Amino acid sequence: MEVPFDLSTIFNKDSSIERIDQSRLAHQSRLARFTPQRYPALCKAIDRVGALSAKAQNLRKPLTTLDRILDSDDGQILYIYWKKPESSPFSTFIGFIRIARKKLYLRDFDDKQYIAEPICILDFYIHESEQHSEIGHELFEKMLESEGGAEAAKIALDKPNETLLNFLKKYYKLENPVWQSTNFVVFPAFFEGIKAEPSNDDDGMHSARSTKRMFLNSRTSSPNNRTRHADAVSSLIHEPELTSPRIKYDPETPRGRKCIRDYGHSNIFG
Repeated sequence: MEVPFDLSTIFNKDSSIERIDQSRLAHQSRLARFTPQRYPALCKAIDRVGALSAKAQNLRKPLTTLDRILDSDDGQILYIYWKKPESSPFSTFIGFIRIARKKLYLRDFDDKQYIAEPICILDFYIHESEQHSEIGHELFEKMLESEGGAEAAKIALDKPNETLLNFLKKYYKLENPVWQSTNFVVFPAFFEGIKAEPSNDDDGMHSARSTKRMFLNSRTSSPNNRTRHADAVSSLIHEPELTSPRIKYDPETPRGRKCIRDYGHSNIFG
C-alpha cells in the first residue's frame, strides 16, 4: 500500500522494519511529531492498513488504529514493514504486527491452570501483494528478536484466524492450539518450564472439567471422534429401558387387598 510520504525521513533508513511504541510517541521523544497534524500520511496509513487487516479477517471494525495504540494502557507496540522504492518519492507500507504483554489465566489440555504475562499477538497483517513472500516470516522474526529473543512457542494469540495458525505451523512447527475461554490461543509447548497454579478443586470437579476439555478438543480435532460421540449418545437414547420386574401380590393377602383398595385394579401393570 503506497504512503504519499517518504518514510525514510523519519524511520531508520538501514532497516525495512520499524518498531513504534508509546515511549517513542511520548512528548519528549523525537517521534512526538508523529501526529495527524504533522504527518497525516503516516497516521492515515496505519489506520488504512488496520482496516485492510480487519477486512481480511471479516471483522466489522479495525483492531488496529493509531489512536488505539496511543490510548492503550498495556504498552502496545507496532512493528511496521515498509520500503522506499528508489524510483518513487513515496514509500510502501507492506504490513505490521501489533503486540502487547497481557496477564492471562490459562489452562492446558490437562486442565491445569497457569498465570502468565506473555507477549500477545493482537493483530498481524501482510498486504495481499506480498503474502506469498517471506516478508511475514522476516517481520515475525524481527519482532521476536527485538522483544528479547522471545520464542514463538511462548507467544499467545488473540483470536487468531486460520491463516495465522497455518503460518505458525509452517515456520515454527506449532500445532494443536490450546484454545482458552477468552479466545486467546497458546500451544502445548507454552506450558513447558512454568509451574501450574495450586488447584482448589476437588478431584471430582477437576476430573469432570478435564473430561469436558478433552472431549471438546477431540471434537474439534477429529471428525471421526464426533461420529463416535454421536453414536454413543444415540445408543443411550435408544437403549431399551431397563426396569426391574414388577412384583405381583396375591389378591387374598393383606398387601394384595391394599393394592386393590387403593388403586381399584391389580393387573394394569401386569
